[in-house]
Amino acid sequence: MAEAQPASAAGGGARYVGDFRFDRTTRRLWRNGDTVLLRPKAAEVLALLIDRAGEVIAKQDLLDTVWPSGYVGDAVLSVCINELRHAFDDDAHDARFIATVHRRGYRLVADVSSAPPERGRPAPLLVGRRRELAVLHRWWKDALDGQRQTGFVVAEAGTGKTALVDAFVDELRLDDPLPLVGRGQCVDLVGPGEPYLPALQAMANLWRGPRTAAVTEVLQRSAASWLLQLPELFTDTELAALRQRVGRASTPRMLREFAVAMEQVSALRPLLLVLEDLHDADRATVELLSFLARRREPARLLVLTTFRPADVIAREHPVHRVVQDLRARGLAGQLALELLSAGDVSAYLSARFAPRVPTPRLIAGVHERTEGHALFMVALCEHLLRARLLVEDPDAGGGVDTAERLTSLGVPSEVRLMLEQQIDALEEADRTMLEAASAAGMEFAADVVSSALADGPGEMAVVQVEEQCGRLARPGSLLRFLGAVEWPDGTAAARYRFTHQMYREILYERLGPARRAAVHRAIGTRLTAVHGARAAQVAGELALHFERGRDYPSALRWTVAAATTAAGRSAYPEAHAHAHRGLDLLDRMDDPAVRSQLELALRRSEVVSAAATWGWRRPEARDACLRLQQLADAQGDVPGLVAALLGLYNAALMEGDESSMRGCLNRIDGVVQESDDDAAALVADLLRIRADSRSGRYASMWDRAQRMLDTCERVDHADLTAIVGDEMEVAAHLYGGLALWQLGFADQARAHADAALDRAHSQGVPAGLARALWFAAVIQLLCGDAARVRRLAGQLVAVCSRHDLEIWRAGAAVLDGWAIGVLGDPETGLERLRQGAARWTGLAGIGESLHQRLAAELCLATGDVAGGLAATRSGLDAIGRTRTVQSEPELWRLRGELLRLDGAERAAEAEEALSRALELASTRQIRGLQLRAATSLARFRQARGQVRVARELLAGVYETFTEGHDTHDLVNARAVLDQLT
Repeated sequence: MAEAQPASAAGGGARYVGDFRFDRTTRRLWRNGDTVLLRPKAAEVLALLIDRAGEVIAKQDLLDTVWPSGYVGDAVLSVCINELRHAFDDDAHDARFIATVHRRGYRLVADVSSAPPERGRPAPLLVGRRRELAVLHRWWKDALDGQRQTGFVVAEAGTGKTALVDAFVDELRLDDPLPLVGRGQCVDLVGPGEPYLPALQAMANLWRGPRTAAVTEVLQRSAASWLLQLPELFTDTELAALRQRVGRASTPRMLREFAVAMEQVSALRPLLLVLEDLHDADRATVELLSFLARRREPARLLVLTTFRPADVIAREHPVHRVVQDLRARGLAGQLALELLSAGDVSAYLSARFAPRVPTPRLIAGVHERTEGHALFMVALCEHLLRARLLVEDPDAGGGVDTAERLTSLGVPSEVRLMLEQQIDALEEADRTMLEAASAAGMEFAADVVSSALADGPGEMAVVQVEEQCGRLARPGSLLRFLGAVEWPDGTAAARYRFTHQMYREILYERLGPARRAAVHRAIGTRLTAVHGARAAQVAGELALHFERGRDYPSALRWTVAAATTAAGRSAYPEAHAHAHRGLDLLDRMDDPAVRSQLELALRRSEVVSAAATWGWRRPEARDACLRLQQLADAQGDVPGLVAALLGLYNAALMEGDESSMRGCLNRIDGVVQESDDDAAALVADLLRIRADSRSGRYASMWDRAQRMLDTCERVDHADLTAIVGDEMEVAAHLYGGLALWQLGFADQARAHADAALDRAHSQGVPAGLARALWFAAVIQLLCGDAARVRRLAGQLVAVCSRHDLEIWRAGAAVLDGWAIGVLGDPETGLERLRQGAARWTGLAGIGESLHQRLAAELCLATGDVAGGLAATRSGLDAIGRTRTVQSEPELWRLRGELLRLDGAERAAEAEEALSRALELASTRQIRGLQLRAATSLARFRQARGQVRVARELLAGVYETFTEGHDTHDLVNARAVLDQLT
């Protein structure tokens, strides 16, 4: 029996699905004149989907219509659907043509028309933004008067942020004096981005763009660290000289250099810096933006940025906090782009459809359908023109309208489908070229795209790519011309940018898996060649291309380089992300020896990131250290082994695992003996110092600190920080200062704290600076300088906020709470202290005895005897569990003072507690706490009438001090002695 003809066979004529043409009579499919082969049954399925476009067609309906003569299983239908998707280059998970409706059937989601697409005239760049332009010009006027300005243009995707900025820049180019413009683009890559990328782009714009010799001189003189990150600007000889002059580029130095350079450039000519898409910015760029806005120096500078607020909030991006803080302080303005009004839509449609005039009904319909969303409006207008859906309306005086309401025309609600229609209208050669360009990124160079097309179906020379891109880079189109780029190898090519991220995303999705891999490999190879010896500067980009190109050995090699580069810029989140991405790729490596070497480098970066953020309580941090230890042992890598053992020690410290801590100490001692390695010796001394501190052996602690300082003077230890996460000279000063205070030398302790801070600031390592600020504040706390503690705590909060160093932020709250209490508000201070202590304990699991000691001190100030006694009890219990005894004498002293306050009936308990505090401090030779205990006990005995005994006790301790007589404890002791005399 002959098969019945499906209902869709009735009636002839062609139907257009995107840039495909389907003949309903012959069941043949074409794309741009080329036949697309389909088997008969697949063509029948397509005919039914086209006739019922937009509807969900049940699987059983398709089976009954296309295979009416007998039962056929779902598998046969699935084969046909897959064949059609292959023909359309469609993706079942992100369908542009045929969508699967779960448990129901299939639906054709692409637009279907009976006429080929129609090309319209270019639309105006901007409508309805005069008020917004006026705001930007007001910011610019203030900048011209020397009042630096920071402005945020915020709106969701496709609402015209870039178009507004472009129009503003175009208008400024008519101003006198002519401004300098530097633009940078934040890019959302699959892997972590390059630190400061948009700022580096802006710097390169200023260097390459129209400029005077004075501008070049300013950049060379004041922004050397930044120019070093742009090796493509110099010859090898110039770069070597620059590198020798710059030395190590720390974070504070880079921030300072950029700010000073921009200020000096703006003194020559007014300067506009544009940083686009901050929602994709790396943390380093956000920190730079905040630094620029907070400076008080006059500058004819406007920093104009754009971002999508929904993306910022959803990702918990640090730019959200920075924007809120700058606006609250009056240091920045914000301009939120509203959706277009009906009048704006009318202006756009009148220009777009000219000489035809849109009817009021059409204007209202487009405004209602798009809700004034600029990109959606543009896409919808393109759809109306291509599908020839505009008809004359005789009732509207000859104006054009649609025959049916827009909502009934099957126009997709997602912007994606609208943009796909615009892309489908391009010539096949243009699409092929742009698909390859989409793999290069939002911005691309013509020579890179030419390399990506080599040996493929759309092979093009560089000149041909430039010609096609030049034709497409017209107002309202997909591309924007950015000028020429000169690569480090001397070659030059035109550079372009997609006008919207969504164009790039849609084009990239059209690359099939095999072609996508080939394109990325070609791009990676080309970028490696043009950058040559300087390719490490773009290691993150190269790693991404080779990974997507399935060249995993190359991807891993560049991932390691990217992690190293990020760590060198103190960009720890980026370094950590690169390390984890590399570890995910290790299974792709076949050579075990090479795999082990690469894993060693990646694990080391992972451990250093944990050290920088003090993330030792995370199980994955301990696992990383164990794996690094195993790899370093196998490969004889002493620095890697030292880093692993230090990390394991810190992880054991967080858990109170004394046995494991001793094991790590002994193993590092063994490494020192076997290798005679100075770096290992420094780490061994550092861990022994920590052990001495926890056990109250302060004389030994000071001896080791001195030895560390001597070693740091003798040997080059610059690279040790990147290996273990601690700057050894800073650590030696800090621990030495703590030991000196305990031994009774407060002036020397403060001098070492200041030296540590100076060194930490000069090194510019954020985690190291945070650690130094915390320890220095503790030394000032011991000296009783509450005002200085508050200032240091404030600086610590600023560092932690910029770099997400939560452990030290919690520590800052503890210190600040204590200072607030001592300065006269103990209730508020105690609440802040306890909040910080709770966060610290949750993150680190240590420090309870110190926190309880400080809490007990504030409870004593408020007269809260019960709370203070509970705090001392908890602190002493913690000492019993952890055997961390630094605070034990002070806890007993505070307990005695609280018991005195509780009434005469507890005097015996108070005296016993005070005597025990003095005994512990004296036995352990902790002279700082010995003086406190002696002062408290002398007061107690004075109150009991034992004046001579009290005076002899206190004088015997006080007279041993030779310095620090301005500190709180010595001033207090002197006052008590005067009373006793």
